[in-house]
Amino acid sequence: MQRQPRTSRSWTSRSISPLGGKTNTAERTWKNEDAQAALKTLIQDVENYQRIQVMTGTTLTRVSGLVGRFTGELTASDQNMDIEFDTCIIATGTHEIRPSQYLLIKIPGGRL
Repeated sequence: MQRQPRTSRSWTSRSISPLGGKTNTAERTWKNEDAQAALKTLIQDVENYQRIQVMTGTTLTRVSGLVGRFTGELTASDQNMDIEFDTCIIATGTHEIRPSQYLLIKIPGGRL
């Protein structure tokens, strides 16, 4: 039985922020190392790696295919580009969860 290609909805980057996310505001790592130096090295390694293409401020408007063999469409600044890829990492940023519903802030015993 042959699998049918899956089609997905689109994802949009709401704002263009520098690579590194919240690490950009950190001074030291948990090992007390210089976080900014480590981040700078990591970003350079990622951007210079031959098989990685970093695309910020881009919308993935269409995806179809099977695991390991995808086609998609990217949109950036009103320009469309068709791509073929086997892996995609969509990093949209992060925010910590701050629950506001009843009893989700405090659990008996004072733990979150």
